[in-house]
Amino acid sequence: MLPLIDPASSCSSTNTFWRQIPGSPGSEDDVSSERQSDGTKRMGGMLKDNLDKVLCGRQQVRVFFPLCGKAVDMKWLADMGHIIVGVEISEKAIKQFFAEHVLEYKEEPVPAIPGAKVFKSLDARISLYQCDLYKFSSAVESQFGGIWDRGSLVAINPCDRRKYATLIMSLMDNDCRYLLDTLEYNPELYKGPPFFVPEDAVKSLY
Repeated sequence: MLPLIDPASSCSSTNTFWRQIPGSPGSEDDVSSERQSDGTKRMGGMLKDNLDKVLCGRQQVRVFFPLCGKAVDMKWLADMGHIIVGVEISEKAIKQFFAEHVLEYKEEPVPAIPGAKVFKSLDARISLYQCDLYKFSSAVESQFGGIWDRGSLVAINPCDRRKYATLIMSLMDNDCRYLLDTLEYNPELYKGPPFFVPEDAVKSLY
């Protein structure tokens, strides 16, 4: 399951880093949350192929989507009866998710994260937090039985990987299943993003 901007030139936060890249999640011109633009195709691929391994026969699993964008996978799992929580810096992407799926929602402040907002479907199956990923914690939403990391680890600033992995592990309950989608390419030909995260790097993080 298990060149645009040189990341070595700046170790700014992931949110600041992404705002530098036109069309990227969190940038002013982010319309579709690029890493999820082929969500339907992906839903029929890796997640669908590994769904049994993620769910392990469990019902109403709490599933976390880091840097969720407007991934259609969230609605797909929610329709199965699972509870979905996502974090996304782009409010536009969150609102587009609810609009495209014709879902009514309510918007609330998040007392534990100053300046953050949460958008909740009226049936309470989907909660999407508009905030800095690293300000999110298990104190906000407890822990999760599943995590679908599709395009998140490869999207973050490489300087933040250790911090990212620490956060992800803190959100796992004892029975959590973590599905990770990465990609491979020659980093000498392309610097990213999305970034090259080899298997040994993943193993060292987790």
